[in-house]
Amino acid sequence: MLLVYLLALAALAAGAIVVHIRLSTLSLPVPVALRIFTILLPILAGFNTFFTRPSLSGNRRATFASAGSRLPANTQMTIYTAVNAIQGILTTVLVTLFGTFMAPVSDPVASCRLSSQWDHFWRTHDADTISRLQNRFDCCGFRKPQDRAWPFPSGNTDTTQCMKQFDRHMPCQEPWAQELRANAGAAVAITIVVGVLQVISVVYGNRMLRAMGRFWPQQHRDESRGSLLPPVEEADEEVRRRDDSEERRQIGYGGTGVRNGPRVEPSVLRNGNGERNEWGSE
Repeated sequence: MLLVYLLALAALAAGAIVVHIRLSTLSLPVPVALRIFTILLPILAGFNTFFTRPSLSGNRRATFASAGSRLPANTQMTIYTAVNAIQGILTTVLVTLFGTFMAPVSDPVASCRLSSQWDHFWRTHDADTISRLQNRFDCCGFRKPQDRAWPFPSGNTDTTQCMKQFDRHMPCQEPWAQELRANAGAAVAITIVVGVLQVISVVYGNRMLRAMGRFWPQQHRDESRGSLLPPVEEADEEVRRRDDSEERRQIGYGGTGVRNGPRVEPSVLRNGNGERNEWGSE
């Protein structure tokens, strides 16, 4: 289960990177911050599971993250809850915002968003971007083949130059909008799956940490506990030394079973006339 969980997080992070690259390549109007947070979300999920989760089972040696923590249990639980809350809020925000980019091209907001982006390329005379999009979708212009198409009109050309030069008669709005919806949908799917994995990590997190502890070298786990807690073998040896020392002290005071220990002999008492008591040794 641990291997599946790690592979799933890695695949989701890779998928988010692919979405980011496609959105950038097609110059789609999606904020860079949303793309970056989509990439970071699976990483945050893994960090939350393996490095902030406290030991809920009470077995510190069976876990990886909490075994090295010197924080009190209440503090660990507070950090774990806070990171879970941040991850949940981030998931909800990303799904909501990416969902707004999945509207059909007939939606006024979606159409206006794409039109503003294309108009920005037109006003800045960004011939590279417009020509790349027209070549990618085999189209001309935005709403119509004559609408803000490249090559730009000049003294010797008009708005139909793209149609004449490349023999294209389809505008770019619809295929460009389809790419936006497809990539936004992929981002939503990635975010939802990360949220599902978050729930799984809450339910089965300790089991995964125990599995990870079996792969983590023992010396690393001992070192991660710090100098405040000595290794178990050293602690056991120290207890044995203390027990042996305590036993020798008890035997040494008044005991008769140790050869080198002091012997207790009855004292010689005399009565008032100077005679020895009858029980005294001769």
